[in-house]
Amino acid sequence: MTKKLLGVLILLLSIIFIYLLGTPHGSSPALGFLLSPTHGFWSNIEDGSHTESKIQHLKTPDGVADIVYDENHIPHIFAGNEKTLYYAQGYVMAKDRL
Repeated sequence: MTKKLLGVLILLLSIIFIYLLGTPHGSSPALGFLLSPTHGFWSNIEDGSHTESKIQHLKTPDGVADIVYDENHIPHIFAGNEKTLYYAQGYVMAKDRL
């Protein structure tokens, strides 16, 4: 008897939770769409399959840096001076973090 009651309670809590996530409250939008794997923030995540290498030319205030991504998406930075190298390294770290 208690297992059935617990199952019904969990089912009711799940339905209430889904309803609350699917409806907007006041001026804030429904949070269910944010958590959706097809429409929410998860849809912005890269798939991780980087098969080809990419070359990116980055203009910095002190020069030009070449950023080469290999097949494992590991960046290799080539620059003419240290300031350009550090600028490009910060750019790559910020870009990959976002």
